[in-house]
Amino acid sequence: MNQVSCSFKNPLTLNNMFFEHFHRWREPTRADMAIEKKWKAQLAARPTTDHYDHDKGDKFDVEWSDEQKFPHLATRLGFPIMREEPIEKIIGLERAPANPCYQFQPFVQTPPLEPDAALNFEEGEVIYENQRVGEWVKLWKTMTIAIFGMSPGFYIFEIYNGDGAPSLQWMSENWNWWDIPRQFQDGGGWDLEDVRYCDDHDYMNFQYGAKRTVVRASHTMYVATLMTLMYNLDFDYVTKMRYNKDKDLVFVTRPNKLWGE
Repeated sequence: MNQVSCSFKNPLTLNNMFFEHFHRWREPTRADMAIEKKWKAQLAARPTTDHYDHDKGDKFDVEWSDEQKFPHLATRLGFPIMREEPIEKIIGLERAPANPCYQFQPFVQTPPLEPDAALNFEEGEVIYENQRVGEWVKLWKTMTIAIFGMSPGFYIFEIYNGDGAPSLQWMSENWNWWDIPRQFQDGGGWDLEDVRYCDDHDYMNFQYGAKRTVVRASHTMYVATLMTLMYNLDFDYVTKMRYNKDKDLVFVTRPNKLWGE
């Protein structure tokens, strides 16, 4: 039994214009019966064949040729992404666009891999150009790799190799332009010599095992994450746009990957 406990004034009336249609049993109307009969007639009129798998299929498994499908309209540039490269076959990499099950569509023809032969790829008029955008992207990447790559690597190396954090006085004298009060300095003496030079290179050795299983794995993931950040730091900026000779195609140049365009 449903129980309702009201904490506000509610008339508890159902005001849903679709409730009657979906939640009340009704006798089938003449229109409903006509639609049902038409649907059954369409199912019965489907083409049949005698060449089908009699163990798993039925007589309605008619071969559907490519000529009977609708043509794919966006085929001028071709779809090279659907080509399976040799390296993908060697290492067993399966991309969805290169999978035959993805390429086969029941009602639309499979597009060609190559572009239309009549398409002109010769460069023409320049619409937009701003090389400073590419320079700014390279500056952002340089600052990112310096802040998140070189600085932590240098500091951790000094801690690991110098048996403690670098002296703030040494840092200020060598590559800073300000000095930090001595009372905030770290005295060092972290006793890392056993970690650096443990004689027993065995995974059961705590220091050596921690280096191989935790520190090195974390370092690898950090570097991989940093490289992914560098690859995706291009955003959606564009450095150059130009027509082809026929002015029916636009070439867009943008910062791409690590340092190129």
